[in-house]
Parts: sequence; C-alpha cells; structure tokens
Amino acid sequence: MTSSEALDLFLSSCAALGAEVYGRRQVPDKRAARSGFERLTVQYPDQCDGWLGLAASGEASRAVLENAYRALDTCGELITAGDVAADAIDFAFDTGMYIQLHARGGDGVLMACAAARAAAGDYAGARELLDDRLLSAVPGPAGWVLAVVYFRAKRWHDVRRVLAPLAAQVRTDPFLHQAVQVALGLSGAYLGLWEQGFEQLSGQGQGPIAAASAEALLGAALCARALGRAEAATALLNEAYAVVGISEDLRSTIATALSDPAFGIHPTTAARIDARNDYWDPDTEPGERDFARQLGAARREELKAEAAAELADFVGMVDVKEQIARLESSVRADKQRETLGLPVRNKSLHLVLKGPPGTGKTTIARVIAKLLCAADVLPSDTFVEASRSDLVDRVIGGSEAKIKAIIDRIVADGAECCSSMRPTRSPNRIPRGTSGGWSSLNCCAP
Repeated sequence: MTSSEALDLFLSSCAALGAEVYGRRQVPDKRAARSGFERLTVQYPDQCDGWLGLAASGEASRAVLENAYRALDTCGELITAGDVAADAIDFAFDTGMYIQLHARGGDGVLMACAAARAAAGDYAGARELLDDRLLSAVPGPAGWVLAVVYFRAKRWHDVRRVLAPLAAQVRTDPFLHQAVQVALGLSGAYLGLWEQGFEQLSGQGQGPIAAASAEALLGAALCARALGRAEAATALLNEAYAVVGISEDLRSTIATALSDPAFGIHPTTAARIDARNDYWDPDTEPGERDFARQLGAARREELKAEAAAELADFVGMVDVKEQIARLESSVRADKQRETLGLPVRNKSLHLVLKGPPGTGKTTIARVIAKLLCAADVLPSDTFVEASRSDLVDRVIGGSEAKIKAIIDRIVADGAECCSSMRPTRSPNRIPRGTSGGWSSLNCCAP
C-alpha cells in the first residue's frame, strides 16, 4: 500500500521536475526536484518510482539504477496512485555507443541498468538483465543495448548476430539506424570481412551522429587499406578527419592512420573468440598461434588426409613426392625423440621450390604447410603468400620494412610463408653498389 506521505513527496518532486501534476505545470527546478527525490529514496528506498525520479532529475548513476532495479516490483505504484503525467519520471540514458535511449517503466530500468553495468565492465551482469522477454518486448532499443554489451566485450560475431535482424526494423529512426549500420560494419571489419565492411561503412559517413560518421569513414578506410586500395583509404581518412563535432581522441586516431600506412585492424575469428578462457574478457582470447596449438588429434588427421589427397592429384612428380615423404618422416621422428627426451639435431626446414610458372610450386608449399601442422611442427596451417611486390620496395629501406612485416606476421601466426619471385640473378652477382638487393637478403638471412 502506498504511503500518503510518500505520494505527496513524490508529487511535489515531480512538480519541481516540470511534470504535469493535477493538470498544472510549474517552472522546472531540477535542484529542488533532486533534493525531493533524494529524501523520498532515503525514507522509502523500496519505491522504484523515487529512484526513477532521481534519475530523471539528472542523477542517473549506476548506483541509482541498481537501486531502481532492486525495487523493480514497486515500479509504477506512485505514478498510478497520483494525478501525474505518465512520462513524469522518464529519463534518457547513455547506451555506451553513439546514442542515448529513452527509459520508461520497468523495461527502461532494465535497459538503463544493463548499459550502466556494461560501462563498468560487468558484461555478464548486463547480459542477465537483457532476457528474451525484454528483447521481444522492445527489440530495437533492447537489441541495441545488448549489441553494445557484445561490442564492448569485442564479441564481434555476436554483435552481428544481434543486429542483423534489427537493421530493417530501425530504418525510421535515423540515429539508431546509423548506429546499427556502423556497428555492423565495424564488427565485420574486426572479423576480417573487408569487402563487406567497406560497403557497409563507406555509406555511413554523412549520418546524423558525428562520432558514428567519423568512425564509419575510418573503418571503411582501414578496410580499403586491407584490400590494397591505398588512394581510396587516404581519401576516406581525410573525409573522416574533417567531420565536425568529434572528440580529440578520435581525431588523433584518424591522424595517426593518415600518417602511418601500416596502421590497420588486426582481425580475429569467431572460433578464436569462442575459445576464450573467460567468455567476456578479450584478453583471454588466444592468438592465432596459440589457438592453432589447441588443434586436436582429429583435426591434425584431417589436415594430413587433405594434404595426401592434394598431393595425389599431381600426376608424376615422383621425386617431389618422395622428398616430401622423407621430410614428413624426419620431422615426425624428431617430434617423437623430443617427446621421449632424446637429443634432436636442430636442422633447418626451409625449402626452395624451383620451376617454371604453373608447375604447382605454391600448391606443393600449401601441402607441406598442412603436413608440418599435422605433425605438430607448425602450430597452424596458415599460409602466407608473398610476391616480389610484397617484398621489394622502390625506395631504400622500404624492402627491409616490408620483409620484416611479413616475417613478424609469420612468427605471430605460426604460419608458413611462400615467396613467389621471378628468377632474376644470383645473389652472388648482385653488385655491391646495389644496396637494396643486399639489404633485403640480409633482412631475410642475417
């Protein structure tokens, strides 16, 4: 039963807030309203409407929202009991990404509290509040809040799963529509979906939200850079830098991307995200190398079978097949000796595959990568293919930077690299005055 004293205090606080009470309005005084709602929550902490009034008066902190959630059973009692406008204690809350949303009643409490928990890093607690009932009742707003929770936790495939069905539903709201499209594009880019990310993001640079527009253009530029479209990337970055109304941190990031051609997105995969030790903690996500080490015996047998099938498709090439078989036998024997604690001779496994174009050198290299991964010598069957243009630069010092970048990627991913280069001249015949050739060779084999 609602106390008359609580109701009187609630109505007077709503009036100070500028809400319509008994058919009349007064000049808003948020300080007086906040003071009144504070007294109400101290005397009647189990009245949810008091906490909502406090949030509406400008005190929408996590502590206030958590108290409103704890008193959720009484939500709407004071509003119903008094002659006050239904929207008297509605309030706006920050979703944590691009937009604010309108909160009313119990569903508003749940969404606002979930956003506050996510902002504090309590992603699991936020997810608990966003249940199926809420997502069905208010799919657009609740779906967006859930997507932001996943975005903060860098669960990119979950962001896309939640937002994909909402994209068409929120077209009538230009702010929410842009936010959804940009989040979809960015999450795709973080999964390495460069072309799709570019298409989604490049069309969102003129929306109503300045931060979303700038981040869309930045993301589109980095996708273009990953696709090898350097000129398009530069144009998009310049456009992003010129967006008015963005934070200095974002502008600084765009400036860094403009000045550093190597600045880009390091993509991950849904499988690696799902392999985290902690579901919500991106720092527990294994790198490509560590993730590949988790390959089970079944997957390694699959790789061995795939390699054998690909090798069998080659007609002839008996000597090559025998050499590959000897290589596989040797590395497996060394792994067995290592397991038994026996000494193992440290020998190089580098190979040079020579032959005219179209004879299958790259395919053979891929087969070897799978066999070495199946033998647990390489942590991954990831294959990095580099051509002459990927290794040799036109300016002095550029080749070393290119080669080191590729080597760093190989080391990080536990990959095999295949460099496809047109035969030119022997290293012994490179003139001493040609610094580029010698420096490149020294970079590969110091």
